[in-house]
Amino acid sequence: MATIQRTALFGKLNPVIFKAAESASVFCKLRNNPTIEMAHWIHQILQLENTDLRKILAYFDINNAKLAEEVMAFMDNLPVGTRSLMNFSADFEETIERAWVQSSLAFNQTQIRSGYLIIGMLSDRNLKNVLFSISNEFSKILQFVRSFLKISITSQGKNSNNCEHKPRCNQNLTMNRIITNCPIPVLSNRQFGKIKKKR
Repeated sequence: MATIQRTALFGKLNPVIFKAAESASVFCKLRNNPTIEMAHWIHQILQLENTDLRKILAYFDINNAKLAEEVMAFMDNLPVGTRSLMNFSADFEETIERAWVQSSLAFNQTQIRSGYLIIGMLSDRNLKNVLFSISNEFSKILQFVRSFLKISITSQGKNSNNCEHKPRCNQNLTMNRIITNCPIPVLSNRQFGKIKKKR
């Protein structure tokens, strides 16, 4: 199988979770962890409002306080001692790959949203175990792939405010019900360059 270039892989992220990935790298460095893990990324996405992830948590009645506590506890158990150049974990990049498969093939989308990250992890046995090890609260989303489209009924209309919507994207009708009319800018090559490569 051909190797996927990291710039191409990260280029599939929408600006909301791309920025969260950048924040995760900074957060990882501040915590003196040598590898940027999915827990760092999830922690940063949880700081945002009006995302797919927020709607998923609400739909499945997930305890946000317990989730935040377990995510932090997971990170507290990560190794410490930074390298001169941090790198993304294999799980991090594999999650993006699985999310891209789901977003492009299953939902006909041109960018990866936070909801597709969760779907991607749940669709892979190893990544699902990683997700549940970060917080057992995520185990409540086992049926998420089947239920994802049903969540949309609470988010349709001009007053909806999911910040991951890209209006010019050709989205199918059911997916439009979970998204909103918040415009998303196109990332420049310079912005993508902020994610450092290590081969």
